[in-house]
Amino acid sequence: MRVALIDDYAIVRQGIKHQLEHEGDLVVVGEAASRETGLALVERLTPGLVVLNIRLRNKSGIDKHLSL
Repeated sequence: MRVALIDDYAIVRQGIKHQLEHEGDLVVVGEAASRETGLALVERLTPGLVVLNIRLRNKSGIDKHLSL
């Protein structure tokens, strides 16, 4: 399954990516540090799974108007 990671801390993304690399059926196809960049990434890459931090620095990762 193709996975996208959205978290404002690179160290967190690296840790999650490292864990996912040990799962044979998961491939991290993209990473983003902000909601805006993450949304563009998801639109462009259409991953099957998005790992999203809901407490990003600038804006919430989850928004009632947000639909992935």
